[in-house]
Amino acid sequence: MTTTTKADTREQRARESSIEGYLCRRVEALGGIAEKTRAIGSRGYFDRVVVLPPLSRVPRSEPALSLGYEGSNGRGLSYEQIARYVTHASSVRVIFVELKRPKGGRLSIHQTKRHERYRQLGAEVAVLWTRVDVDALLGADR
Repeated sequence: MTTTTKADTREQRARESSIEGYLCRRVEALGGIAEKTRAIGSRGYFDRVVVLPPLSRVPRSEPALSLGYEGSNGRGLSYEQIARYVTHASSVRVIFVELKRPKGGRLSIHQTKRHERYRQLGAEVAVLWTRVDVDALLGADR
């Protein structure tokens, strides 16, 4: 038999809007954006599109546009610096987020099909039911 704590009960009674607010606060704290979205004339679209910045920034001492290799004389970037820059540029994270209330929330057929299609295209899609889901999505290390 499992025991239910007050926090568990509170989480189950949470509204979708409280989970959404928590997501937005967490994303903002990480320097990202969580845009509210809607697609006019289209059913089952995501609640939010989250864009998170890269985990590490390119140091300002490494100019982004000077990509030529000039050896160690400082007039261009080394191959290692170019690799770090390319990794930096490609590590932005875009997540299509659907929010549901913890108790009683369910995905519609339109939403399920849209999620499946986006995943087939390689997009990251997340369905969040609780604050724990938000924390798992954004990671404890961020």
